[in-house]
Amino acid sequence: MRGAELYPENAATVMFGLGLSENADALEAYARVCWSVLAEPGDGPAGDLVSRFGAVEALRIAVADADDEWNAGRARWRPRAESATVNSALAAARRSGATLLVPSDARWPTRLDDLGVHAPHVLWVRGDPGNLSAGPTDWHVAELNLAL
Repeated sequence: MRGAELYPENAATVMFGLGLSENADALEAYARVCWSVLAEPGDGPAGDLVSRFGAVEALRIAVADADDEWNAGRARWRPRAESATVNSALAAARRSGATLLVPSDARWPTRLDDLGVHAPHVLWVRGDPGNLSAGPTDWHVAELNLAL
């Protein structure tokens, strides 16, 4: 997952069919999908890197050949840094009819922001994403299928 493979010029095409909001930055969304493959949920160093630099630049840092403060993270992230794995996740999401939510999306449940650097990079949602913003007593579990 390096070079042009990592940063597709046609990011909007790659991200098509995933229900991204019209104002979403397709390359940023793609980079966040990459992060959802590279990092385990709650990976604080990954979240810190993304919050400091944005998902695209953080991804460049994560796969760079460098000797710096991110080496421990790189040891965890690099084994998963395969464009085929990312493409497989995108294809599976399309087949299942999932909607991709990123933090800049108005449908993003802002309560997740309380998790700080441990917040998910993306949410894959089947069903009505608006249900994510409903109060806990209003949720209808049968109508919402959420996978991090």
